[in-house]
Parts: sequence; structure tokens; C-alpha cells
Amino acid sequence: MNISPGTEVPRPDLQASFNEAPAQQAYIASIILPPTEVGDHSGAFGRRPLAEQLLDQQTTRTDKGGYPRIEGRLSSDTWETTEQGIEVPLDERQAKIYATYLDFQAANAQLGLEVMKRRRERRVQAICHNTATLPLSGNTGHAMTNEWDDAPNADPIGDAKKAVLGLRARGVDASRAVMQVSFRALWDLSMSAQMLDRLKYTQFPGMTLPPPQLAMALGLAGVIVAGGFYNSADQGVAASIADIWNPEYAFVFVPPATSNIDEPCFGRTMVWKGDGGGDPDMPAVEDYLEPQTRKRVLRLRNEQHEKVLFENAAYLIGNCFTA
Repeated sequence: MNISPGTEVPRPDLQASFNEAPAQQAYIASIILPPTEVGDHSGAFGRRPLAEQLLDQQTTRTDKGGYPRIEGRLSSDTWETTEQGIEVPLDERQAKIYATYLDFQAANAQLGLEVMKRRRERRVQAICHNTATLPLSGNTGHAMTNEWDDAPNADPIGDAKKAVLGLRARGVDASRAVMQVSFRALWDLSMSAQMLDRLKYTQFPGMTLPPPQLAMALGLAGVIVAGGFYNSADQGVAASIADIWNPEYAFVFVPPATSNIDEPCFGRTMVWKGDGGGDPDMPAVEDYLEPQTRKRVLRLRNEQHEKVLFENAAYLIGNCFTA
């Protein structure tokens, strides 16, 4: 089939290749803000405020009287997706040179996918590690007194307890609370005297404690380790590698368990299925010819909105290690 220059051609074969290639990094954005498909790029929806959900209403019917009533008042909210995308030009000469060694198109599509997932991870991290919306005081967060790298004195159980009680004080069931920790924090917690004492009769391999055992010891439903990192330097300049998730913070949140938009959870990622697919980590792939440069350009794109629904369902812990 002859394709006119500039004509965009869908590449479902390259999108399917994403399932076959091993992930370069373990991203956690979809755990914290899981995807929810929406029917358009923007719209309004109603959801019940947490205070309305928790109203203590009389239910006793009196003789000759009717049943007590409660108004199902909704608050209006909106979403508006933004288009996320990246282009990867494929030089025809390079494609022929490297054809013997790898699937040139699939490898470059994977490169574009990593860029998009990494940027999404950074957007979600900025939402979570935000002391403006989650001050390190009161029921929204705290700065720990004994950092987790102070192995003899660290009190991670006490820190988790403060987070759980903070969530409950704001009207959120903390029985499903999950804690995000950095890769560094995983090592610090694994050497904490308190954690080792709590888990001293537990068998586990390796130098770090498995997240399920950590969660059990902390009294939480889960622990997720944020191990992603990125190069903040420009292309061609000496690399400057940094963690995506600041090891100074640990983020405790309640994820959704159902599709009910009223469910008190931290948030969701609204994804417009009609343009780019319904999975933020599986963008649509297309390509077009650019004859003047002898390139075939791969384009990856989707539409999404990282949406915080209930700030009450999150708690931020700071000062996690000695700077």
C-alpha cells in the first residue's frame, strides 16, 4: 500500500509489543491514581462530599409519622484531559544498519513509552509530595522526629500509626491504607531495629524486607516501593540522575476498590478512551513519513487527567532520612 507523506497510520502492532518488552523501571502512578475511562475529553460529574456521606441521621419512624429523610446532595466536579505524547523519528539508514540486531521500530517505540510513563510518574509524584495540600502538621501529615536511617531509634510503627489516625480523624476508613516509600527508605526500614524485632521470626530472602511483610509489621494494607529515577540533564550532556520520588517523604493513601465515584479514595486518572486508548500506560501508536529527512516518525499519544478526588484520603510523612 502506498502511503502519502505525512499521512498518519495506526500501528497496533507496536502498541501490542509493549506487552512483550520488559519494563525498564517499576512505575507506581497507576497504583496511586488508577485509570478510569471517560467518554469525552472533558465533562462534569456529581459526587457526594465526604461530610454528606458520614451524616448521622435518625432512622426511627414515629407512630402516625413518616420515615426520616436525608437529601442526597451532590457536589459538582469536572475533568478535562490533556493530550500527552512524544515523537521518535526513525532514520531509514539507521534502521537498515541495525535491522540485524534488533527490531528497530519496536525498540524506539519502547523508548517513547518510557518517556511518557516517566513523565506521568513525575506528575503524580508532584501531586502526592505536596506540602501545600498536605501540610506536615495536624491530621494531614507530620515530620518524623527520628529519621528511618537512624536504625536504633527510628519509630516507623509510630509514624504509620499517626498516618492511620490522621486519615480516620478526617473521616476516611484507613483499613485499606497503603504507604508509598522510596527505594532508599526500603533499605532504611529493612535495617530498623523496630522492624527487625517485629519480624525476627519471619523468614525472608535478601537484604531488604519484602513489602508485604513491611506492611504487616506497620499495620497497613500495603507498602509500595517507588524505585523510578530519571536523568535531568539535556541530551548529550553529562547525566544527572535523580530519584523521581523524593526520599524525604512517605505518602500514605487509600486507593479505590470499586468504580463508584463516591468511594472515598485519593484519586483516579481520567482517560479518554475515544482518543488514544483507555490505559494511560498503553498509549496509541501511529507513524507517518517525513521524506525530506528520510525518516519515519513514530508518535505515541493519549489523553488523561490525574484527578484528586478526596484529599482527606491521603497523609504525608516528611523528614524520612538524615540529609
